[in-house]
Formats: sequence, structure tokens, C-alpha cells
Amino acid sequence: MPIAYTQNEKTLVAHLAPGITPEQAATVMNLEPGTWWGITEQEAAELQNPPEPTPEEIKAQIMDAIQARLDTFAQTRHYDNIFTAATYATSSVPLWQMEGQYAVAARDATWAAAYAMFLEVEAGVREIPTIEEVMAELPELKWPDEA
Repeated sequence: MPIAYTQNEKTLVAHLAPGITPEQAATVMNLEPGTWWGITEQEAAELQNPPEPTPEEIKAQIMDAIQARLDTFAQTRHYDNIFTAATYATSSVPLWQMEGQYAVAARDATWAAAYAMFLEVEAGVREIPTIEEVMAELPELKWPDEA
């Protein structure tokens, strides 16, 4: 029986030599209690060769990456996220108003480009892009006073 253990948020699998128990292997490998568990050979094979993600899973990963990109951009001006930045579009402070209006425009342009890509995939015009390909096709994010 192999054992699985976690290391830096990744699950690793150790195949045990005949006659070695998972407990003995965990001791030799210096694994803390709760960081490892016994698994079957089939579970080990699945962990080492995970199934390909479905198109829906890939789309969700892409959408998460796009949202993280927008939020990270807004955080460069100390907003919590793009949503928070966009709420300043009607601020009475001119700088915040400008940043809020840009956040709305950048968010809209980004998601419009992303959904256009998704529609092309659904129509069979293009293959499902990688996250890197999507990021390269999205509009540049640059605050107006940095342009």
C-alpha cells in the first residue's frame, strides 16, 4: 500500500517496499501526523496521473485568473479589489473618481474580451486557450496617469 503526503500544497505519493507499513515509512520520511495517509494503488495512480480538466473546469480556472488579474491591478492603488475600485467612479475626490471610472472601463473591456474568446470556443472557431494565451489577449491594464 502506498502512502500519500502533502508538501507545499501538493500531494506526493510514496510507494512502499514490501513489508514496510505506512507508519514505518512516515517515520523514516519524517512526516508529521496528519500530513500523510494510506492509499490504494489505484488512488496512487490517480494522484500521479490526474484526469484532464473538463472544458467547464478550464473555463472556471480562466475566469478565476482573469478576476485575480483585475483584483491585483486594483490593489496597486490600494483598493481591495476591482469591485471596490469601481465604486469610486462617482467619488467627489477627482483622483478617486478617475481611478473608479477607469476601473469600470477596464473591468468591462476585460470581461468583454474574455467572453468573446469563450464564444469563439463555443462556436468551434478556436480551441480552448490556455490561461497564458487568454492573459496575452486581454486589454492592457494601466492607470491613466501612468500612460
